[in-house]
Amino acid sequence: SIIRIRMPYVYKIRYVLESVVLLNTHHYHPGDADIDSCKIDDNSYDIGRVLLSVSSIMFVLRLIHMFISDKYLGPTVLMINKMMKDFRVFLTMFFMVLIAFGVGYAVVLTEPEDFTKEQTPTMIGGIFFYTFFQMYGELFVDDLGSNSAEGSTYFPTKSASDTDESSRSSLRRGVVIALVGIYMAIVVLMLVNILIAMFSDTYSKIKQRQ
Repeated sequence: SIIRIRMPYVYKIRYVLESVVLLNTHHYHPGDADIDSCKIDDNSYDIGRVLLSVSSIMFVLRLIHMFISDKYLGPTVLMINKMMKDFRVFLTMFFMVLIAFGVGYAVVLTEPEDFTKEQTPTMIGGIFFYTFFQMYGELFVDDLGSNSAEGSTYFPTKSASDTDESSRSSLRRGVVIALVGIYMAIVVLMLVNILIAMFSDTYSKIKQRQ
């Protein structure tokens, strides 16, 4: 019998996204009297296109089911299904470490008066931006350890003095560089190797069953 990999949650998400796309995309019909009432604003159109892109990706990935009955590709599909469970465990731990060090960067690099309503979205983006891409080797040492009075790209310093001197001390910049090193050690040396070990264990079990 053909083994089926069930992905109900992925399918439900795709259907929801398609429904949202339809709700955000209004079409004009020749019988409509007011053409302007059928137009959508740019924000709604952009959201609809993004959701359509995500839905299209999920639709194409669903084609993987065709290979489940193949003698050679079938076990590979099963491995991917099992490894996704291991990957969820890794993502949970990685997300916690990402938030912890991202908040650490923000606390060291900013002053209390820098936490304004206008700067909050930028700082939240920086918490995720720096730590996420550091995992791929982009350390942003020059940006995070900047001696500029304006601060970093995502952690600007509004409280800098009128002089050219930086509001960040050498101690703060040194602490940030140390945090980057500790973060990379935890993620690259520990979490990634744990993930590889889990993948290897899953691969061995599937090969034995095959």
